Amino acid sequence: MPLYSGELFTCPNCEAIFQSKIAQSYDTFGNYYSDLYKASAEDPQPVLHLINICPKCGFAAFTQDFKVFDLDLKDVRKAINDIEKITGKPANEFNAGDGYLVITEYLSTISIEQRAFIMMQASYAYRILSDKNLAKAREMTLKTIEQILATKMFMTTSEDMYLYLAGELNRLLGKEDESLKYFKQALEKADKNSIVSRLTEHQLKTPLEIVPKELYTKK
Repeated sequence: MPLYSGELFTCPNCEAIFQSKIAQSYDTFGNYYSDLYKASAEDPQPVLHLINICPKCGFAAFTQDFKVFDLDLKDVRKAINDIEKITGKPANEFNAGDGYLVITEYLSTISIEQRAFIMMQASYAYRILSDKNLAKAREMTLKTIEQILATKMFMTTSEDMYLYLAGELNRLLGKEDESLKYFKQALEKADKNSIVSRLTEHQLKTPLEIVPKELYTKK
């Protein structure tokens, strides 16, 4: 069962003091999704509380980074402005999905793989919140994954998994031809008994957004 606690934060950007929930512990006994999100059995979903967002200025950071934040605030403010334009929202209305995108904008030194991971969290949050910016987040994530594939920078995740994700994100965005192209490449690269093979074959035959858990857990 998820465990959350309230904590006071001081925003390093505008110095507002606010209370926010943080995820202390959580399970992954809920639905398993085709884009690799493993849900908790109970709400609120932990992805919504792994970052904290200032309700006044829209600054966002991972909980563990909030109290030791030392980046240039000019970069932070530019990031907030950029996400306001992308999402069409004022910063004081940002939700968790918007917050993840803010983080990807100001963390200029993270790897491209880390950027893709945080963008995926944005899309997970947007889906849970039924936010209209879900498609935009998926487009941004897809573009980043395609850059990873083009440069072959596979440090933390395998090429076949990125190919699968590119295929599935294209499918979720309604781009069938591109989806099939990446799925075919994923099957060519993946081990026949791997998670990637199972997921890809399932999505080719019976595409679903919520997929059977055994696709992830079968040995």
